[in-house]
Amino acid sequence: MKKFICIMITLVIVIGIVPFFAHGQGRSYSWYCVHAKDNKQPVCDPTMNFISRYGGYYIDKKHGDDCSEKVVYLTFDAGYENGNISKILDIMKEENVKGAFFVLSHLVDKESDLVCRMLNEGHTVANHTSRHKDMSSFDNDAFSAELASLEKLFYEKTGQNIAKYYRPPEGKFSENNLKTASELGYKTIFWSFAYADWDENHQMSKEAAEKKILSNIHNGAVLLLHPTSTTNVLVLKDVIKKLKDDGYRFGTLDELTENTQKASASANVYHKNCNGEMNIALTFDDGPHPKKTPKILDLLAKHGIHATFFMIGQNVEYYSQAAKRVVSEGHEIGNHTYSHPHIGKSQKSVLLGEMTECASSMERILGRIPRLFRPPEGVVDDDIKAAAFDMGYNVILWSVDTRDWAGASAENIAKNVLSNVHPGDIILMHDYTGSNCHTLEALEIMIPQLLEKGYNFVTVSELISK
Repeated sequence: MKKFICIMITLVIVIGIVPFFAHGQGRSYSWYCVHAKDNKQPVCDPTMNFISRYGGYYIDKKHGDDCSEKVVYLTFDAGYENGNISKILDIMKEENVKGAFFVLSHLVDKESDLVCRMLNEGHTVANHTSRHKDMSSFDNDAFSAELASLEKLFYEKTGQNIAKYYRPPEGKFSENNLKTASELGYKTIFWSFAYADWDENHQMSKEAAEKKILSNIHNGAVLLLHPTSTTNVLVLKDVIKKLKDDGYRFGTLDELTENTQKASASANVYHKNCNGEMNIALTFDDGPHPKKTPKILDLLAKHGIHATFFMIGQNVEYYSQAAKRVVSEGHEIGNHTYSHPHIGKSQKSVLLGEMTECASSMERILGRIPRLFRPPEGVVDDDIKAAAFDMGYNVILWSVDTRDWAGASAENIAKNVLSNVHPGDIILMHDYTGSNCHTLEALEIMIPQLLEKGYNFVTVSELISK
């Protein structure tokens, strides 16, 4: 009888606990994004892509890697004054640069004149909570109260309303936090670059800090700096001047958050590049395949050319060695969903899940997060473009369809390509096909003739960036 009672008690406890842990909206996250090489925009960890659904921003996607206009956003987390915030404001005034200061109650209460100076000099002053606690542990009421407490004090001390931008202390948050912030009228501002500048007892040298900042600058960057940092006082003026010399201007959070998705929805879909240069991109869908992909890689290596492989996540898991070889030999990878579902229109939630799972597999196995997405069967509508936008992807279609999956002969596939190819084309092929398909044999015919015609083979990212 005692054993039965113990079992029942255990079941009750387990049943009560499971929903609590399974409820993803209460999960605690710590913000970060993966830095990219060559001053490219970093991407959000796929597990945190939901931030955009609740007005979360970490980068300006309107000003991406391919945008000719350069913009960065200076933001500061300010909890107290040690003499350096005033110096930071002096520098920004002298350079005529505006930024955003995320403040705490302590600064507003003890240094209200300084906060009023921020406002009077045209800076955005926003909510970093009242007490700088781990907000992911707060329920909705406690979360709302923490923001409201700072709002009330801010109005009492300045006579103005605090800007409706929120930054989670230490970057810790839950999905519920962002949802509640959105319901309260806030937009949540994360960052695409930060460095260890907050500890006055462990400051980086001026030279190292300047190098760190400038080597990680990218278009649309949201920089997080701490204005109490002595090193930041020393480097800020030079950083601002060098960014200006490099063609950057300094944007505001109102600009960052204004109609982002609307501006980008049609700009991130590519099927070719019409700049007239003799570049073409070979692309392969549905792989990797344990036998066919290596043979294609052998042929590409023979001719010294690179291609773009749009991989299915579960195939990356099944045939990881082939996938790893694609990456190790310098080819580009793209997201082609996890299981290649037949996605109808307006199934954004399904697609987001597929894209996220595929990206997670690629990151875990290949150590890469793709920046390109090709929807199964080329289906594109506004919801699919929005889902890709949420993930930070460019959507890649094609301008030459070889239909190599349909069983045509190698000669007919090659003839189709050679008769229809033009500079800037993206050629669609498959490295995972049926046994009666002749992709490899067609490539053996096509590649030498295309090279003879003067075409250069580039990756998709190289093609669309020119």
